[in-house]
Amino acid sequence: MNKQILISNVILKLDKLGIKYSLGQETDLSINCNFINKIWKIGIENINYSAFVYFDEENKTVFMWEMIKDNSSGFSFDCDTGTSFQSGTAIFRQVKTFPHDENGKYHEYILDLSEIAKSFKEIAEENGWKFKRVIRKKKALYLQAV
Repeated sequence: MNKQILISNVILKLDKLGIKYSLGQETDLSINCNFINKIWKIGIENINYSAFVYFDEENKTVFMWEMIKDNSSGFSFDCDTGTSFQSGTAIFRQVKTFPHDENGKYHEYILDLSEIAKSFKEIAEENGWKFKRVIRKKKALYLQAV
Protein backbone atom coordinates (compact mmCIF):
# COMPACT_ATOMS: atom_id res chain seq x y z
CA MET A 1 0.00 0.00 0.00
CA ASN A 2 1.39 3.43 -0.86
CA LYS A 3 1.96 6.14 1.71
CA GLN A 4 -0.77 8.47 0.41
CA ILE A 5 -3.42 5.90 1.28
CA LEU A 6 -1.91 5.41 4.75
CA ILE A 7 -1.80 9.18 5.30
CA SER A 8 -5.45 9.46 4.22
CA ASN A 9 -6.45 6.72 6.69
CA VAL A 10 -4.54 8.43 9.53
CA ILE A 11 -6.18 11.76 8.69
CA LEU A 12 -9.61 10.16 9.15
CA LYS A 13 -8.61 9.05 12.66
CA LEU A 14 -7.09 12.44 13.52
CA ASP A 15 -10.26 14.19 12.34
CA LYS A 16 -12.35 11.96 14.66
CA LEU A 17 -10.05 12.91 17.57
CA GLY A 18 -10.32 16.62 16.68
CA ILE A 19 -6.57 16.92 16.05
CA LYS A 20 -5.36 19.63 13.67
CA TYR A 21 -2.47 18.76 11.37
CA SER A 22 -0.41 20.04 8.43
CA LEU A 23 0.73 18.06 5.42
CA GLY A 24 3.98 18.06 3.48
CA GLN A 25 6.09 20.85 4.91
CA GLU A 26 9.14 19.47 6.74
CA THR A 27 7.67 15.99 6.89
CA ASP A 28 4.66 14.07 5.60
CA LEU A 29 2.39 15.06 8.49
CA SER A 30 2.95 17.40 11.42
CA ILE A 31 0.82 18.22 14.44
CA ASN A 32 1.00 21.24 16.71
CA CYS A 33 -1.91 21.48 19.17
CA ASN A 34 -2.56 23.21 22.47
CA PHE A 35 -4.64 21.47 25.11
CA ILE A 36 -5.79 22.26 28.64
CA ASN A 37 -4.46 19.87 31.24
CA LYS A 38 -5.79 21.44 34.46
CA ILE A 39 -7.76 24.51 35.43
CA TRP A 40 -7.53 25.90 38.92
CA LYS A 41 -9.34 28.88 40.40
CA ILE A 42 -6.06 30.76 40.33
CA GLY A 43 -4.30 29.31 37.29
CA ILE A 44 -4.21 27.04 34.28
CA GLU A 45 -1.91 24.36 32.91
CA ASN A 46 -1.65 24.18 29.14
CA ILE A 47 -0.05 21.42 27.12
CA ASN A 48 1.54 21.96 23.72
CA TYR A 49 1.73 18.71 21.75
CA SER A 50 3.94 18.52 18.66
CA ALA A 51 4.59 15.58 16.38
CA PHE A 52 6.36 14.98 13.08
CA VAL A 53 5.57 11.83 11.12
CA TYR A 54 7.51 10.57 8.11
CA PHE A 55 6.17 7.70 5.99
CA ASP A 56 9.25 6.00 4.49
CA GLU A 57 7.77 4.24 1.49
CA GLU A 58 11.02 2.51 0.50
CA ASN A 59 11.39 0.77 3.89
CA LYS A 60 7.64 0.63 4.61
CA THR A 61 8.20 2.28 7.99
CA VAL A 62 6.39 5.13 9.75
CA PHE A 63 8.77 7.26 11.85
CA MET A 64 7.14 9.39 14.55
CA TRP A 65 8.69 12.05 16.80
CA GLU A 66 6.61 13.61 19.60
CA MET A 67 7.12 16.38 22.13
CA ILE A 68 4.90 17.52 24.98
CA LYS A 69 5.52 20.89 26.59
CA ASP A 70 3.74 21.89 29.80
CA ASN A 71 3.16 25.53 30.52
CA SER A 72 1.41 26.58 33.71
CA SER A 73 0.61 29.98 35.12
CA GLY A 74 -1.33 31.42 38.00
CA PHE A 75 -0.98 32.84 41.49
CA SER A 76 0.51 31.52 44.63
CA PHE A 77 1.62 34.53 46.64
CA ASP A 78 3.39 35.93 43.61
CA CYS A 79 2.79 35.29 39.93
CA ASP A 80 3.90 31.73 39.36
CA THR A 81 4.71 30.29 35.96
CA GLY A 82 6.47 27.11 34.96
CA THR A 83 7.38 25.14 31.90
CA SER A 84 8.55 21.58 31.33
CA PHE A 85 8.71 19.31 28.31
CA GLN A 86 8.89 15.68 27.32
CA SER A 87 10.19 14.27 24.08
CA GLY A 88 9.74 10.65 23.12
CA THR A 89 6.77 8.60 24.24
CA ALA A 90 3.52 10.20 25.35
CA ILE A 91 1.87 7.69 27.67
CA PHE A 92 -1.55 8.00 29.32
CA ARG A 93 -1.61 11.79 29.36
CA GLN A 94 -5.19 12.98 29.51
CA VAL A 95 -5.99 16.52 28.37
CA LYS A 96 -9.10 18.52 27.54
CA THR A 97 -9.80 19.57 23.99
CA PHE A 98 -12.73 21.46 22.55
CA PRO A 99 -13.41 20.24 18.99
CA HIS A 100 -16.40 21.58 17.11
CA ASP A 101 -19.03 19.62 15.24
CA GLU A 102 -20.33 20.25 11.72
CA ASN A 103 -22.70 22.92 13.13
CA GLY A 104 -19.83 24.88 14.67
CA LYS A 105 -20.69 23.97 18.28
CA TYR A 106 -17.75 23.26 20.59
CA HIS A 107 -17.79 20.27 22.93
CA GLU A 108 -15.46 19.39 25.78
CA TYR A 109 -13.64 16.12 25.10
CA ILE A 110 -11.10 14.29 27.26
CA LEU A 111 -8.28 12.95 25.08
CA ASP A 112 -5.48 10.58 26.00
CA LEU A 113 -2.48 11.86 24.01
CA SER A 114 -1.29 8.30 23.44
CA GLU A 115 -4.31 7.88 21.10
CA ILE A 116 -2.52 10.05 18.54
CA ALA A 117 0.51 7.77 18.21
CA LYS A 118 -1.75 4.72 18.50
CA SER A 119 -3.63 5.92 15.39
CA PHE A 120 -0.42 5.97 13.35
CA LYS A 121 0.76 2.62 14.71
CA GLU A 122 -2.55 0.86 13.99
CA ILE A 123 -2.74 2.13 10.40
CA ALA A 124 0.88 1.18 9.75
CA GLU A 125 0.53 -2.35 11.14
CA GLU A 126 -2.85 -2.97 9.46
CA ASN A 127 -1.15 -2.29 6.13
CA GLY A 128 2.04 -4.31 6.67
CA TRP A 129 4.24 -1.33 7.57
CA LYS A 130 6.49 -0.96 10.64
CA PHE A 131 6.02 1.82 13.19
CA LYS A 132 8.96 3.40 15.01
CA ARG A 133 9.00 6.20 17.57
CA VAL A 134 12.17 8.22 17.30
CA ILE A 135 13.86 10.42 19.87
CA ARG A 136 15.66 12.63 17.37
CA LYS A 137 13.35 14.93 15.46
CA LYS A 138 15.48 14.82 12.31
CA LYS A 139 14.67 11.11 11.88
CA ALA A 140 11.03 12.05 11.23
CA LEU A 141 11.84 14.79 8.69
CA TYR A 142 12.29 14.65 4.92
CA LEU A 143 16.00 15.33 5.23
CA GLN A 144 16.61 12.66 7.88
CA ALA A 145 19.43 11.08 5.84
CA VAL A 146 21.53 14.27 6.07
